[in-house]
Amino acid sequence: MTARALVAIASAAQPTVRQALGPCEAQFAATYPDAAVELTRRHYSLIFVGLHFGESRMFGVARIRHECERSRQGRV
Repeated sequence: MTARALVAIASAAQPTVRQALGPCEAQFAATYPDAAVELTRRHYSLIFVGLHFGESRMFGVARIRHECERSRQGRV
């Protein structure tokens, strides 16, 4: 089974990261709102968040992922 990754990075870095991920199924998000929507739509095995993503809102992405997982497990 291929891992599914959410890659939240600046658009300019996406081609390089896409190549580095190889066979991994990757969904790219260039903005914080796009990443937030993707996290609510599906489960991701891996989440990559660039240091300069979404005006340094990388911890917000981690918080949303945590909340989605709690909701999927019925622990809201």
